[in-house]
Amino acid sequence: MNTIHWNPSAEYTLASGSFDQTLKIWDVQTGDAVYTVQSSAQAPTCIEWNYEGSLLGSSWNDKKFRLTDPRTSKFTHEVDAHAGTKPQRFGWLGTTGYYITLGFSKEHEREYYFWNINKPDAPIEKTKIDSGS
Repeated sequence: MNTIHWNPSAEYTLASGSFDQTLKIWDVQTGDAVYTVQSSAQAPTCIEWNYEGSLLGSSWNDKKFRLTDPRTSKFTHEVDAHAGTKPQRFGWLGTTGYYITLGFSKEHEREYYFWNINKPDAPIEKTKIDSGS
């Protein structure tokens, strides 16, 4: 496994992302993978459940960000995110319906994007972070 995250609302439920190109939802009481979502990318670098535990956001090493409804065993949305080669990170912003991705530009500048769950095709804001140099 490359990354794991407990579901915030369902007991004994764990999500994992692995180098076998999958996201899996596990029932840790039985040890069974109850849902598996296959990707063509190598591995997720970050996964996180939304506040309700109904959606899973993930960033991948192919510079894409994916939303998953694990009950459908498929990605519900996929977009190009940060163009840099370093790993990206993803985080939900509470119950607001917004999320953030953190990564790097092609010029190796740190940046973050804000996204709206209702308009996931493009970020609503893109911001470069001044490194102070």
